[in-house]
Amino acid sequence: MRSSELIDLLPALRRHARAVTGDQPTGDRCVAQLIEHVDRMVVFDAGVCSKLSLHRELAVFINGSQRSPNSPSGADRPGSGLPIRHRQALLLTGLEGLGEADAAWVLGIAVEEFGAELEAARLHLGSLIVADVLIIEDEFFISRDLARIVTSMGHRVLARAKSHAEAIASVAKKRPDLILADVSLADSTSGIEAVDEINKSASIPAIFITAYPEKLLTGSGAEPTFLIAKPYRVEEVKAVITQCLLFTEFAVTSPYGVSV
Repeated sequence: MRSSELIDLLPALRRHARAVTGDQPTGDRCVAQLIEHVDRMVVFDAGVCSKLSLHRELAVFINGSQRSPNSPSGADRPGSGLPIRHRQALLLTGLEGLGEADAAWVLGIAVEEFGAELEAARLHLGSLIVADVLIIEDEFFISRDLARIVTSMGHRVLARAKSHAEAIASVAKKRPDLILADVSLADSTSGIEAVDEINKSASIPAIFITAYPEKLLTGSGAEPTFLIAKPYRVEEVKAVITQCLLFTEFAVTSPYGVSV
């Protein structure tokens, strides 16, 4: 594999690792281990595309991080609400858009076993509490589409804000359980700045949505734990919302997402 190919895939790999573990340092550490591993490899499995091979190797390090007693994410700890394999099944199909056969190969299990894991994860999600969601998005049709996705999952849309000021005013009226925020707003304000200000007085998990994820996943400074790239897929949004809420009950929220 050429180094340029790995560099191109790094933002997506870091996003995936963070979403699975619910933790920026743990997710980034898994990707760093992957990079070191790739440097020692000559070739990937023949006939399998680079993206799948990388995700297969990454899954090994993610699973190892969950078993480590020193890991902030712990080993399927109480409160996460969903075993690591179930979280991986949801995110590989929902966030990464893989078919069940490819996702099963990534995890090193039979397709039938993967199907059972995915079905068990979906059944478990029915027990999630209903969340109040604040949407910060200045584009009307995207805001409306996000609201439709949120309500289709059984959650409530608390408000739809178009600017930093509207978002702050909305939270002052009622505290949401989750924020979906565009990064760049039409009035030249930032969704990140709005969430930052909100979290000075409240701890609310946030999912950022942007057309330029590579600008946020630079490897320097605080970065979002949960990130969705535009244009997004419905199942991708659902998967990230679910994953974020699964970690919320025991996580300490930073202005940039959930960190444990």
